[in-house]
Amino acid sequence: MPLAANMNPKKNPMPSQDPKVRSRNFDEVAMGYNYEMAVDEAKRCLNCPKKPCQSACPVAIDIPAFIAKVAAQDMQGAYQVL
Repeated sequence: MPLAANMNPKKNPMPSQDPKVRSRNFDEVAMGYNYEMAVDEAKRCLNCPKKPCQSACPVAIDIPAFIAKVAAQDMQGAYQVL
């Protein structure tokens, strides 16, 4: 299934803790995308023929299938891929 084209070349910056806050805790620095940002980023996937993201994954997750599910707003399906 081809992914929907997202013609916006601008990436969604990953939300992260302010440096003054994170210097005082051990929480994750990156706070993750919200639903809309995740879908928008997934639609930016180029669907590379050689799938370097998948071959580099240390736990062999089918990353292109996961991204396709997120782009289609099928979060349950994305969860199942993981």
